[in-house]
Amino acid sequence: MRKLGQGHSLMFFAPPEVDHRIREAGSNSGCVAVPDILRWVMSETCADIQHHLPHWACQGMDYQTRHIPWRNFRSGKLPGHKLAKAWLRPEEKTLETLYIEQNRDVPFESRLLEMAPEIQEQCRRLGVKSLEMLKMDEEQEREVEQEVQNEHQIERPAKATPVAHVVHQDVKDFVRMGTIPMTTDAITSAFSTLAQTSAVPPSSNSVWSPRLFATADFSRTIEVEHSNAIDDYLRPVHWILSSRTRPESDWTLVIISPHEANELLPDIRRSSSVQLHMYTPKVMQVMKAADDLKFYNIPSSGLIPWSEPLAIQLNQLNLFAGQLYLKDYSAYKDLCSFLGILATELSTEDNRVQRDGFIEHDPDDPPTPGRFQTSPLPFLKELFGLRRKGQSYFTTHLGKILHSRVLTEKDFAL
Repeated sequence: MRKLGQGHSLMFFAPPEVDHRIREAGSNSGCVAVPDILRWVMSETCADIQHHLPHWACQGMDYQTRHIPWRNFRSGKLPGHKLAKAWLRPEEKTLETLYIEQNRDVPFESRLLEMAPEIQEQCRRLGVKSLEMLKMDEEQEREVEQEVQNEHQIERPAKATPVAHVVHQDVKDFVRMGTIPMTTDAITSAFSTLAQTSAVPPSSNSVWSPRLFATADFSRTIEVEHSNAIDDYLRPVHWILSSRTRPESDWTLVIISPHEANELLPDIRRSSSVQLHMYTPKVMQVMKAADDLKFYNIPSSGLIPWSEPLAIQLNQLNLFAGQLYLKDYSAYKDLCSFLGILATELSTEDNRVQRDGFIEHDPDDPPTPGRFQTSPLPFLKELFGLRRKGQSYFTTHLGKILHSRVLTEKDFAL
Protein backbone atom coordinates (compact mmCIF):
# COMPACT_ATOMS: atom_id res chain seq x y z
CA MET A 1 0.00 0.00 0.00
CA ARG A 2 3.05 2.30 0.01
CA LYS A 3 2.65 5.35 -2.28
CA LEU A 4 -0.81 4.20 -3.36
CA GLY A 5 -2.14 6.67 -5.91
CA GLN A 6 1.34 7.74 -7.01
CA GLY A 7 1.81 5.33 -9.87
CA HIS A 8 0.00 2.43 -8.21
CA SER A 9 -3.68 1.57 -8.44
CA LEU A 10 -5.96 -0.68 -6.43
CA MET A 11 -8.92 -2.66 -7.78
CA PHE A 12 -11.60 -4.38 -5.71
CA PHE A 13 -13.55 -7.45 -6.83
CA ALA A 14 -16.65 -8.63 -4.99
CA PRO A 15 -19.60 -10.98 -5.69
CA PRO A 16 -23.08 -9.45 -6.13
CA GLU A 17 -24.18 -10.05 -2.53
CA VAL A 18 -21.09 -8.28 -1.15
CA ASP A 19 -21.59 -5.40 -3.59
CA HIS A 20 -25.18 -5.05 -2.35
CA ARG A 21 -24.06 -4.91 1.29
CA ILE A 22 -21.36 -2.34 0.47
CA ARG A 23 -23.96 -0.12 -1.14
CA GLU A 24 -26.24 -0.52 1.89
CA ALA A 25 -23.43 0.48 4.27
CA GLY A 26 -22.29 3.33 2.01
CA SER A 27 -23.82 6.47 0.70
CA ASN A 28 -26.27 4.59 -1.61
CA SER A 29 -24.85 6.49 -4.57
CA GLY A 30 -24.59 4.95 -7.99
CA CYS A 31 -20.81 4.50 -7.86
CA VAL A 32 -18.99 2.59 -5.14
CA ALA A 33 -15.92 4.45 -3.91
CA VAL A 34 -13.04 3.44 -1.66
CA PRO A 35 -14.60 5.13 1.43
CA ASP A 36 -17.71 2.97 0.96
CA ILE A 37 -15.59 -0.17 0.95
CA LEU A 38 -13.65 0.90 4.03
CA ARG A 39 -16.88 1.81 5.82
CA TRP A 40 -18.30 -1.64 5.03
CA VAL A 41 -15.12 -3.39 6.21
CA MET A 42 -15.13 -1.55 9.52
CA SER A 43 -18.84 -2.19 10.09
CA GLU A 44 -18.37 -5.90 9.39
CA THR A 45 -15.45 -5.98 11.82
CA CYS A 46 -17.54 -4.32 14.53
CA ALA A 47 -20.43 -6.71 13.90
CA ASP A 48 -18.13 -9.70 14.14
CA ILE A 49 -16.67 -8.43 17.41
CA GLN A 50 -20.19 -7.85 18.75
CA HIS A 51 -21.21 -11.35 17.70
CA HIS A 52 -18.27 -13.04 19.45
CA LEU A 53 -18.41 -11.01 22.64
CA PRO A 54 -20.35 -13.78 24.50
CA HIS A 55 -17.48 -16.14 23.69
CA TRP A 56 -15.02 -13.65 25.12
CA ALA A 57 -17.16 -13.18 28.23
CA CYS A 58 -17.43 -16.95 28.78
CA GLN A 59 -13.67 -17.31 28.39
CA GLY A 60 -13.19 -14.60 30.99
CA MET A 61 -15.59 -16.32 33.38
CA ASP A 62 -13.81 -19.63 32.87
CA TYR A 63 -10.45 -17.98 33.56
CA GLN A 64 -11.85 -16.42 36.70
CA THR A 65 -13.19 -19.74 38.01
CA ARG A 66 -9.74 -21.28 37.57
CA HIS A 67 -7.64 -18.32 38.71
CA ILE A 68 -9.34 -17.82 42.07
CA PRO A 69 -8.80 -21.45 43.26
CA TRP A 70 -5.22 -21.29 42.01
CA ARG A 71 -4.57 -18.11 43.97
CA ASN A 72 -6.07 -19.64 47.12
CA PHE A 73 -4.03 -22.80 46.59
CA ARG A 74 -0.78 -20.86 46.34
CA SER A 75 -1.60 -18.96 49.52
CA GLY A 76 -2.35 -22.21 51.35
CA LYS A 77 -6.06 -21.54 51.79
CA LEU A 78 -7.18 -24.34 49.46
CA PRO A 79 -6.07 -28.02 49.53
CA GLY A 80 -4.94 -29.78 46.39
CA HIS A 81 -7.97 -32.05 45.93
CA LYS A 82 -10.29 -29.04 45.93
CA LEU A 83 -8.06 -27.33 43.37
CA ALA A 84 -8.31 -30.38 41.12
CA LYS A 85 -12.09 -30.43 41.53
CA ALA A 86 -12.27 -26.76 40.53
CA TRP A 87 -10.08 -27.23 37.48
CA LEU A 88 -11.28 -30.53 36.07
CA ARG A 89 -14.15 -30.66 33.58
CA PRO A 90 -16.43 -33.66 32.99
CA GLU A 91 -15.33 -35.79 30.02
CA GLU A 92 -18.90 -36.88 29.21
CA LYS A 93 -22.01 -34.74 29.12
CA THR A 94 -25.64 -35.69 28.61
CA LEU A 95 -27.80 -34.14 25.94
CA GLU A 96 -29.64 -32.14 28.60
CA THR A 97 -26.36 -30.70 29.84
CA LEU A 98 -25.23 -29.83 26.32
CA TYR A 99 -28.42 -28.32 24.93
CA ILE A 100 -30.41 -27.09 27.95
CA GLU A 101 -29.07 -23.98 29.62
CA GLN A 102 -28.87 -24.67 33.33
CA ASN A 103 -29.02 -20.98 34.28
CA ARG A 104 -31.70 -19.97 31.78
CA ASP A 105 -33.93 -18.48 34.46
CA VAL A 106 -31.12 -16.47 36.05
CA PRO A 107 -31.13 -12.86 34.76
CA PHE A 108 -28.08 -11.77 32.84
CA GLU A 109 -27.46 -8.91 35.26
CA SER A 110 -27.18 -11.39 38.12
CA ARG A 111 -24.71 -13.51 36.17
CA LEU A 112 -22.83 -10.37 35.20
CA LEU A 113 -22.17 -9.63 38.87
CA GLU A 114 -20.35 -12.95 39.16
CA MET A 115 -17.77 -11.83 36.59
CA ALA A 116 -14.57 -9.94 37.15
CA PRO A 117 -14.91 -6.13 37.26
CA GLU A 118 -13.04 -5.65 33.97
CA ILE A 119 -15.35 -8.14 32.25
CA GLN A 120 -18.41 -6.38 33.68
CA GLU A 121 -17.14 -3.06 32.37
CA GLN A 122 -16.44 -4.38 28.89
CA CYS A 123 -19.83 -6.13 28.63
CA ARG A 124 -21.69 -2.97 29.65
CA ARG A 125 -19.61 -0.72 27.38
CA LEU A 126 -19.99 -3.02 24.35
CA GLY A 127 -23.66 -3.78 24.92
CA VAL A 128 -23.58 -7.49 25.79
CA LYS A 129 -27.03 -8.30 27.07
CA SER A 130 -27.20 -12.10 26.85
CA LEU A 131 -25.06 -15.24 26.62
CA GLU A 132 -27.69 -17.26 24.72
CA MET A 133 -25.91 -16.65 21.40
CA LEU A 134 -23.00 -18.81 22.57
CA LYS A 135 -25.17 -21.88 23.13
CA MET A 136 -26.93 -21.28 19.81
CA ASP A 137 -23.61 -21.25 17.96
CA GLU A 138 -22.64 -24.55 19.57
CA GLU A 139 -25.94 -26.18 18.55
CA GLN A 140 -25.66 -24.94 14.99
CA GLU A 141 -22.08 -26.16 14.74
CA ARG A 142 -23.09 -29.62 15.88
CA GLU A 143 -25.97 -29.73 13.42
CA VAL A 144 -23.94 -28.84 10.31
CA GLU A 145 -20.86 -30.89 11.21
CA GLN A 146 -20.56 -33.82 8.82
CA GLU A 147 -18.00 -36.56 8.59
CA VAL A 148 -16.74 -37.25 5.09
CA GLN A 149 -16.24 -40.96 4.52
CA ASN A 150 -14.35 -42.26 1.52
CA GLU A 151 -15.09 -45.85 0.67
CA HIS A 152 -12.76 -47.47 -1.84
CA GLN A 153 -14.44 -49.82 -4.28
CA ILE A 154 -12.08 -52.11 -6.15
CA GLU A 155 -13.39 -53.27 -9.49
CA ARG A 156 -12.47 -56.90 -9.84
CA PRO A 157 -12.06 -58.57 -13.25
CA ALA A 158 -15.12 -60.26 -14.64
CA LYS A 159 -15.54 -63.91 -13.80
CA ALA A 160 -14.00 -66.11 -16.48
CA THR A 161 -13.54 -69.79 -17.20
CA PRO A 162 -9.90 -70.91 -16.85
CA VAL A 163 -8.29 -72.95 -19.59
CA ALA A 164 -7.13 -76.42 -18.67
CA HIS A 165 -3.34 -76.83 -18.72
CA VAL A 166 -1.93 -78.89 -21.57
CA VAL A 167 1.73 -79.73 -22.18
CA HIS A 168 1.90 -80.07 -25.96
CA GLN A 169 4.03 -82.71 -27.60
CA ASP A 170 5.92 -80.06 -29.59
CA VAL A 171 7.02 -78.47 -26.33
CA LYS A 172 8.24 -81.86 -25.11
CA ASP A 173 10.14 -82.32 -28.37
CA PHE A 174 11.73 -78.91 -27.95
CA VAL A 175 12.98 -79.91 -24.49
CA ARG A 176 14.36 -83.14 -25.91
CA MET A 177 15.95 -81.88 -29.15
CA GLY A 178 16.16 -78.09 -28.75
CA THR A 179 14.45 -77.29 -32.05
CA ILE A 180 11.00 -75.89 -32.84
CA PRO A 181 8.95 -77.48 -35.66
CA MET A 182 8.37 -75.30 -38.70
CA THR A 183 4.58 -75.52 -38.36
CA THR A 184 3.21 -75.66 -34.83
CA ASP A 185 0.49 -73.94 -32.84
CA ALA A 186 2.03 -74.83 -29.48
CA ILE A 187 4.98 -72.39 -29.77
CA THR A 188 4.45 -68.97 -31.36
CA SER A 189 6.10 -65.56 -31.36
CA ALA A 190 5.88 -63.95 -27.93
CA PHE A 191 4.41 -60.65 -29.11
CA SER A 192 1.81 -62.38 -31.29
CA THR A 193 0.22 -63.73 -28.10
CA LEU A 194 -0.95 -60.16 -27.34
CA ALA A 195 -3.26 -60.09 -30.35
CA GLN A 196 -6.32 -60.76 -28.17
CA THR A 197 -5.53 -57.93 -25.77
CA SER A 198 -5.95 -54.19 -26.05
CA ALA A 199 -2.16 -53.93 -26.49
CA VAL A 200 -1.91 -54.96 -30.13
CA PRO A 201 1.69 -54.91 -31.40
CA PRO A 202 2.61 -52.69 -34.37
CA SER A 203 2.37 -54.30 -37.78
CA SER A 204 6.16 -54.22 -38.24
CA ASN A 205 6.50 -57.93 -37.63
CA SER A 206 10.03 -58.04 -39.04
CA VAL A 207 11.27 -55.87 -36.18
CA TRP A 208 10.41 -58.37 -33.46
CA SER A 209 13.01 -61.03 -32.83
CA PRO A 210 12.28 -64.35 -34.55
CA ARG A 211 14.01 -66.12 -31.65
CA LEU A 212 11.67 -65.04 -28.82
CA PHE A 213 8.70 -67.40 -28.41
CA ALA A 214 5.96 -68.29 -25.95
CA THR A 215 3.97 -71.48 -25.57
CA ALA A 216 0.22 -71.72 -26.00
CA ASP A 217 -0.18 -72.87 -22.40
CA PHE A 218 1.58 -69.69 -21.25
CA SER A 219 -0.53 -67.34 -23.37
CA ARG A 220 -3.93 -69.00 -22.88
CA THR A 221 -5.23 -68.33 -19.39
CA ILE A 222 -9.03 -68.08 -19.82
CA GLU A 223 -11.64 -68.99 -22.38
CA VAL A 224 -11.80 -65.98 -24.68
CA GLU A 225 -15.33 -64.84 -25.47
CA HIS A 226 -14.68 -61.38 -26.88
CA SER A 227 -11.84 -59.02 -27.77
CA ASN A 228 -9.64 -57.64 -24.97
CA ALA A 229 -10.97 -60.37 -22.66
CA ILE A 230 -7.58 -61.38 -21.29
CA ASP A 231 -6.34 -57.88 -20.39
CA ASP A 232 -6.77 -58.68 -16.69
CA TYR A 233 -5.45 -62.23 -17.03
CA LEU A 234 -2.00 -61.76 -18.56
CA ARG A 235 0.39 -64.31 -17.13
CA PRO A 236 3.66 -62.91 -15.70
CA VAL A 237 6.97 -64.05 -17.17
CA HIS A 238 8.98 -66.24 -14.77
CA TRP A 239 10.22 -69.35 -16.62
CA ILE A 240 12.19 -69.38 -19.87
CA LEU A 241 13.69 -72.23 -21.87
CA SER A 242 16.82 -71.48 -23.90
CA SER A 243 18.36 -73.53 -26.68
CA ARG A 244 21.27 -73.25 -29.08
CA THR A 245 21.99 -76.33 -31.16
CA ARG A 246 25.34 -75.07 -32.44
CA PRO A 247 27.86 -72.63 -30.94
CA GLU A 248 27.66 -70.38 -33.99
CA SER A 249 23.85 -70.22 -34.05
CA ASP A 250 21.64 -67.76 -32.20
CA TRP A 251 19.93 -68.52 -28.92
CA THR A 252 16.23 -69.44 -28.96
CA LEU A 253 14.18 -68.30 -25.97
CA VAL A 254 10.79 -69.86 -25.21
CA ILE A 255 8.60 -68.50 -22.40
CA ILE A 256 6.67 -71.29 -20.66
CA SER A 257 4.00 -71.43 -17.97
CA PRO A 258 4.66 -72.54 -14.37
CA HIS A 259 2.65 -75.71 -15.05
CA GLU A 260 4.87 -76.61 -17.97
CA ALA A 261 8.00 -75.86 -15.94
CA ASN A 262 6.79 -78.21 -13.20
CA GLU A 263 5.72 -81.02 -15.53
CA LEU A 264 8.81 -80.87 -17.75
CA LEU A 265 11.35 -80.42 -14.94
CA PRO A 266 12.52 -84.08 -14.93
CA ASP A 267 13.01 -83.98 -18.73
CA ILE A 268 14.80 -80.62 -18.51
CA ARG A 269 17.24 -82.01 -15.93
CA ARG A 270 18.14 -84.86 -18.27
CA SER A 271 18.23 -82.72 -21.41
CA SER A 272 21.47 -81.56 -22.99
CA SER A 273 19.69 -79.30 -25.48
CA VAL A 274 17.81 -76.78 -23.33
CA GLN A 275 18.18 -74.91 -20.06
CA LEU A 276 15.48 -73.60 -17.77
CA HIS A 277 16.02 -70.05 -16.51
CA MET A 278 14.28 -68.32 -13.63
CA TYR A 279 13.38 -64.76 -14.62
CA THR A 280 11.53 -61.83 -13.12
CA PRO A 281 11.26 -58.28 -14.47
CA LYS A 282 12.95 -55.56 -12.46
CA VAL A 283 10.10 -53.38 -11.23
CA MET A 284 12.00 -51.74 -8.33
CA GLN A 285 15.36 -50.04 -8.57
CA VAL A 286 16.75 -51.91 -5.55
CA MET A 287 15.90 -55.32 -7.02
CA LYS A 288 18.65 -57.60 -8.27
CA ALA A 289 18.41 -57.76 -12.05
CA ALA A 290 17.65 -61.16 -13.58
CA ASP A 291 17.47 -60.11 -17.21
CA ASP A 292 20.81 -61.76 -18.06
CA LEU A 293 19.15 -65.15 -17.37
CA LYS A 294 22.01 -66.20 -15.08
CA PHE A 295 20.15 -65.99 -11.77
CA TYR A 296 19.17 -69.69 -11.60
CA ASN A 297 19.55 -72.25 -14.38
CA ILE A 298 18.55 -75.92 -14.68
CA PRO A 299 20.77 -77.72 -15.47
CA SER A 300 23.51 -75.43 -14.21
CA SER A 301 25.83 -76.35 -17.10
CA GLY A 302 24.60 -77.58 -20.45
CA LEU A 303 26.23 -79.11 -23.50
CA ILE A 304 26.86 -75.62 -24.89
CA PRO A 305 28.15 -73.10 -22.29
CA TRP A 306 25.58 -70.44 -21.53
CA SER A 307 26.27 -66.98 -22.87
CA GLU A 308 23.95 -64.04 -23.05
CA PRO A 309 21.74 -63.86 -26.14
CA LEU A 310 21.71 -60.87 -28.39
CA ALA A 311 20.89 -57.56 -26.71
CA ILE A 312 17.90 -57.18 -29.00
CA GLN A 313 16.40 -60.40 -27.60
CA LEU A 314 16.93 -59.29 -24.02
CA ASN A 315 15.45 -55.87 -24.77
CA GLN A 316 12.36 -57.45 -26.25
CA LEU A 317 12.06 -59.96 -23.41
CA ASN A 318 12.20 -57.13 -20.85
CA LEU A 319 9.64 -55.12 -22.79
CA PHE A 320 7.31 -58.09 -23.09
CA ALA A 321 7.61 -58.87 -19.37
CA GLY A 322 7.17 -55.24 -18.26
CA GLN A 323 10.60 -54.47 -16.80
CA LEU A 324 10.73 -50.88 -15.52
CA TYR A 325 14.44 -50.28 -14.82
CA LEU A 326 17.49 -50.58 -17.06
CA LYS A 327 20.94 -51.73 -16.07
CA ASP A 328 22.94 -48.66 -17.10
CA TYR A 329 23.11 -45.77 -19.54
CA SER A 330 24.52 -48.02 -22.28
CA ALA A 331 21.45 -50.27 -22.04
CA TYR A 332 19.29 -47.16 -22.29
CA LYS A 333 20.96 -46.11 -25.54
CA ASP A 334 20.61 -49.63 -26.95
CA LEU A 335 16.90 -49.64 -26.13
CA CYS A 336 16.38 -46.20 -27.69
CA SER A 337 18.21 -47.37 -30.80
CA PHE A 338 15.94 -50.41 -31.07
CA LEU A 339 12.77 -48.37 -30.54
CA GLY A 340 13.94 -45.65 -32.92
CA ILE A 341 13.62 -42.79 -30.45
CA LEU A 342 15.98 -40.03 -29.35
CA ALA A 343 18.40 -40.90 -26.58
CA THR A 344 19.54 -37.27 -26.13
CA GLU A 345 18.09 -33.81 -26.57
CA LEU A 346 20.00 -33.37 -29.86
CA SER A 347 18.45 -34.23 -33.20
CA THR A 348 19.81 -34.35 -36.73
CA GLU A 349 18.59 -32.28 -39.62
CA ASP A 350 17.96 -35.35 -41.79
CA ASN A 351 15.33 -36.84 -39.48
CA ARG A 352 11.94 -35.65 -38.37
CA VAL A 353 11.29 -36.17 -34.66
CA GLN A 354 7.73 -36.74 -33.50
CA ARG A 355 6.36 -35.42 -30.24
CA ASP A 356 7.03 -38.70 -28.41
CA GLY A 357 10.66 -38.72 -29.58
CA PHE A 358 10.23 -41.25 -32.40
CA ILE A 359 12.52 -40.52 -35.33
CA GLU A 360 10.50 -40.71 -38.54
CA HIS A 361 12.52 -41.24 -41.69
CA ASP A 362 11.86 -39.56 -44.99
CA PRO A 363 8.96 -41.38 -46.70
CA ASP A 364 10.87 -41.21 -49.99
CA ASP A 365 13.60 -43.46 -48.58
CA PRO A 366 13.11 -47.24 -48.66
CA PRO A 367 12.14 -48.87 -45.34
CA THR A 368 15.08 -49.78 -43.14
CA PRO A 369 15.15 -53.49 -42.21
CA GLY A 370 14.80 -54.16 -38.50
CA ARG A 371 13.40 -50.70 -37.78
CA PHE A 372 9.91 -49.54 -36.80
CA GLN A 373 8.13 -47.55 -39.48
CA THR A 374 5.66 -46.12 -36.94
CA SER A 375 6.15 -45.24 -33.29
CA PRO A 376 5.94 -48.33 -31.00
CA LEU A 377 5.45 -46.18 -27.87
CA PRO A 378 1.61 -46.19 -27.89
CA PHE A 379 1.65 -49.99 -27.98
CA LEU A 380 4.23 -50.19 -25.18
CA LYS A 381 2.25 -47.75 -23.02
CA GLU A 382 -0.77 -50.00 -23.33
CA LEU A 383 1.27 -53.12 -22.62
CA PHE A 384 2.95 -51.66 -19.53
CA GLY A 385 -0.42 -50.40 -18.32
CA LEU A 386 -1.75 -53.97 -18.46
CA ARG A 387 1.33 -55.33 -16.73
CA ARG A 388 1.17 -52.77 -13.92
CA LYS A 389 -2.61 -53.26 -13.39
CA GLY A 390 -3.27 -49.61 -12.64
CA GLN A 391 -0.14 -48.95 -10.56
CA SER A 392 1.82 -45.83 -11.49
CA TYR A 393 5.21 -46.26 -13.16
CA PHE A 394 5.87 -42.73 -14.49
CA THR A 395 8.95 -42.15 -12.31
CA THR A 396 10.76 -45.31 -13.51
CA HIS A 397 13.19 -45.55 -16.42
CA LEU A 398 10.63 -47.02 -18.80
CA GLY A 399 7.96 -44.65 -17.55
CA LYS A 400 10.11 -41.67 -18.46
CA ILE A 401 11.06 -43.18 -21.84
CA LEU A 402 7.47 -43.95 -22.80
CA HIS A 403 6.38 -40.44 -21.80
CA SER A 404 8.99 -38.63 -23.91
CA ARG A 405 11.52 -37.94 -21.17
CA VAL A 406 15.24 -38.03 -22.01
CA LEU A 407 17.43 -39.81 -19.44
CA THR A 408 20.96 -38.95 -18.40
CA GLU A 409 23.65 -40.91 -16.61
CA LYS A 410 22.47 -39.41 -13.31
CA ASP A 411 19.19 -41.33 -13.65
CA PHE A 412 21.09 -44.61 -13.28
CA ALA A 413 23.01 -43.69 -10.12
CA LEU A 414 21.58 -45.37 -7.03
